[in-house]
Amino acid sequence: MTHSMNLTTHSMNLAIHCLSCIYPFKASARRTTYCSKECRQTWEKWDSIRRGGGVDTCPECGNAFHRKPRRVKNGKDLYCSRICAVRNMPRTWIEDALFDALRVLNVEFIEQEELLGKYIVDAYLPSYNLAIEAQGSYWHAKAATIASDNKKRTAFITNKINLLEIAEEEFRDQEWLETKINAVLIRIS
Repeated sequence: MTHSMNLTTHSMNLAIHCLSCIYPFKASARRTTYCSKECRQTWEKWDSIRRGGGVDTCPECGNAFHRKPRRVKNGKDLYCSRICAVRNMPRTWIEDALFDALRVLNVEFIEQEELLGKYIVDAYLPSYNLAIEAQGSYWHAKAATIASDNKKRTAFITNKINLLEIAEEEFRDQEWLETKINAVLIRIS
């Protein structure tokens, strides 16, 4: 009898009070403690300040953001987003070669652009809807990166974004690189 009673009580939605705004709401079986996403974010911001985190300014874009205290101790969480962190990283030699080739071709491009909300590409040409990836032989040979690149290709095809991947070996000859990019631009136009 008590066993079936416990199951019934457990599966029922219980009315509890939101930890942030103290508004009563029906909690799901996952035992939520906030009535909404906004209340959870408000509580987390307040809690991060209380624990020693707090508001900081992103050195890349200048936006204010809340740092988490455990990440402050570790010297992390310096930027407001992943894209700001990537944009502030030093360039590789192949990225320099790519950007030089695009400048020679006199094409408008954006360095380190985030597309579809989660994929960062080395260069994006908005007028051609073309994303260019410089495929370094060390980084893009790892199994996790290969899987990530496959997901990126699929997402770009689905969303009709052109993608040009250039292997590291092709960057050794600047003329060849410029010719290859120009041929793709002509084909897209």
